This record gives sequence, C-alpha cells and structure tokens, in this order.
Amino acid sequence: MAIGDALGQPRRGLDWRGVQERFGDALELTPWPPDAQRAAQQPAGRIGELAQLVMRLSLQAGASGIRPRTGLLVDELLGMETLSSLPAQAAVARIRAGIEPTRSAVPELAGPEALYVAVPVGIANAGDPETAFLATRAIAGTILLGASLDAGQTLAAGASAALIPGATPSSILEAMLDLAPPGVSRELVPAARFAAAHLGDPTDNLMPAIHDRFSSRRSADAHGPAVESLVVAAMLVYLSDGLPGQSLRAAASYGGWSHATTAVAGALAGCLSGAASIPQELTRAVLAANPDADIAEAARQLCRLVRLECERQRKRLDQIEQLAGVDAAQRR
Repeated sequence: MAIGDALGQPRRGLDWRGVQERFGDALELTPWPPDAQRAAQQPAGRIGELAQLVMRLSLQAGASGIRPRTGLLVDELLGMETLSSLPAQAAVARIRAGIEPTRSAVPELAGPEALYVAVPVGIANAGDPETAFLATRAIAGTILLGASLDAGQTLAAGASAALIPGATPSSILEAMLDLAPPGVSRELVPAARFAAAHLGDPTDNLMPAIHDRFSSRRSADAHGPAVESLVVAAMLVYLSDGLPGQSLRAAASYGGWSHATTAVAGALAGCLSGAASIPQELTRAVLAANPDADIAEAARQLCRLVRLECERQRKRLDQIEQLAGVDAAQRR
C-alpha cells in the first residue's frame, strides 16, 4: 500500500494521458512535482499523510494485540500535526468542538480516508471478509459516510479475502461483489464483466477504454472518486493476475486520485501474492524514503495481530470441542 501511495502521489490530478506525457509507463518512483497537490514538494518514494496515518493505526493495533477499535482513528487523527485532507480536517474540528465522533461524519466531502483505513482492518480480519466489512464502518464511519465509506468497506472485504489460502483475483472480486453496497456494486459489476471480457489483453491498450467507462468525472451524478479508485484498482489487479509489479504499474498510469488507486492496487496484490513478489527495488526505496513512518514495523505488528487472533480462534474451537465432548458424554 505504501509503495502504491508513493508511486501515485506525483501523478495526482493528471488523467492517464497526462501521466503518459509526464512520466511514461515506467514503474519508477519520482519526486512530487510542486503542482501535484497543495503539500510541499516531496522526494521520490515519500508517502502521503493518509498512508502515514495507516502506519500509525497499524502500529497501535499491533501493540495493543487487538483488532483496530472504533476510537482508534479519531485518536490518531487528533495526534497528527498536519492534515491537508478536508474530511479529516472537518472531523478533527468537530471533535475538538465537543461533537461526538459518531456524529462528526462529513458525507458531503468524498475523501479517500476509508480506503486507506480499510487496508489494516482487512488484514487484521484476515479470512473473514464480512467482519472486515463491518469493522471498517465502525472505524472510518467516524469521519465519513456515503460512497467513500462504502468503498472502504468493500476494499476491507477484498483485502481480507485475498489472505484466504488459495485466493485468486477472481475470488477477491467475488467477495467484494457479495458485500458491496448498491452504490459500489453498480460500478463494480460492470467493471468485473469488463475485466473478464478482456483478460489477457495488455492493460496499456485498455487504459483509454477504462478511463472513458469508469471515470467519476464522466457525468454529473457520478459515483465519486473513492469508488472509482476502488473499482479501477480491483479491475487492474484482476487483469494483472494479481502480480504486484504489474498491478502497481497499471494503476499508477491511470491518473486522477492516483495515490488512492495505486495504494489500493498495491494492497490487494500484496495481500494476494505476498511481500516476496513485490519488486524489491521499490520496497527498498520506499522504506529508505520514509524512515519516520515505520512501514516495516507496521507490517510486522499487523502480522503479529493476525497470529494472536488465530491463536484466540483456535482456543475458542478447542473450548467448543471440549464442551461438545462433555455434552456427548453426559447424554451417554
């Protein structure tokens, strides 16, 4: 996810044609140009504030030994020094004004926060897409509602499904489609059909058609950029057979909310294929560019959390089996 965010940051706000003109189609980390966003120019490989927020959430959840909880996002938002995201700014302002977090949602602002938060929530609930879906609403719903939150919930289900042994790009899409709210499903269903019809085609050749068909700017009543990022990323992961390098490259060339789209693609492909399949030069470069973000430690803490949860589940199963054995003996 961090690699995808770092790849996408310099490409924010450009359409796919602009990305091709400025960056070409190489999978290369570049500095953030001054016009990429309001934030100051950053060096190549630097991640944005939402990716940094995810690292903090992951570290806190891992250190606590329990799955991410409802108030964790609010706690971490309040602890961040700067926030350029309008939904996050509005949420923090309302909370500091004494408004309860559960009432501070800002549905009129469509930010990608829920997509980012969904990644550690999906991993923490590995193999349980429905629980990941519900947990994302409990956490990200403190600052967002509507299409952005729906997209985040759907992504959490996909990330959770990607960690099921034997998962495939098809099984990820199926898990997402099973749980996707109507607003997401309306876009995800045709995207899945499009991907299935063009499986094996080079994504470079498909990009104009993907942009024309699924861009949220194509109509006044569009679904919103968070849904667009989710749908396009899931489609590109499917078309790339779940391979992280190919998925990241395709998503980075799409443009728009490229940081979110590429972060989602990297997260899904990474969960599916594993760390060893990620281009190691990208891993090294992003880790080196973000020594303060503790990316590797955040990943280790999430893995620790998954192991702890597996141990708790095994103990519960043992207890159930013991109770069942006692009950059977009593009946005899």
